[in-house]
Amino acid sequence: QQEKKKHAVILHLGVNPRIGQNPAFQLEKNAYNEANFRIPDEESFQPRNETIDPTHPDLGFKWSTDLNVKVLQDRLAHKGFFDVCTSGDAGRFVCNYIYFRSLNAVQQYYAAQSSEKEEDVVKIHVLFVHVPKFEGIPQEIQVDFSKELIDLIQEMIVEKEEKKRRKKLR
Repeated sequence: QQEKKKHAVILHLGVNPRIGQNPAFQLEKNAYNEANFRIPDEESFQPRNETIDPTHPDLGFKWSTDLNVKVLQDRLAHKGFFDVCTSGDAGRFVCNYIYFRSLNAVQQYYAAQSSEKEEDVVKIHVLFVHVPKFEGIPQEIQVDFSKELIDLIQEMIVEKEEKKRRKKLR
C-alpha cells in the first residue's frame, strides 16, 4: 500500500476595495518582491519601492502559485460562481506583501528539506484571493465561495497526485 503524500494549503483572503464597482473574486497568480505602500498599513508601516526579501534584490522578481488559477476559475464558474477572474499581479500593498512572504517561505522550506526524500516533504500550496466588500457580494455567498474554493483546490491536488501515480506505474 502506497502512503499518500502530505499536502498543506495556505489560503489568503484580502478585501480589494477597488473591485467594489464591479464586485468579483480575484484569484492571484503572482506576488512580486516589491513593497510600495501608497498609505501606511495598520501598524504605520509604509515601505516605498523596497524589496520584501533582500536576498532577491530585483523588484521585478516574483513567485507564482503552483495552483492553476485558470482551471480554478473555470471550475468555480461551472459551480455557479461567475464573478471570478484571475490576475497576474496582487498589487504592491499588504496583500502582495503577505502573498510574497508566504510563497518565499515555502521556497525556503523546500530548500531546507532538499536532503529529505520527496515523499517525506509536505507539499505546500499557497493562493491569495482578493474578495470584494460584503456590499458587493454578500457574506453568505463569500462563505460559500470560500468553501467551494477549498474543495476544488483539494480536488485538483488529488487529481495531480493520481496522475503522477499512474505515470509512475507505466
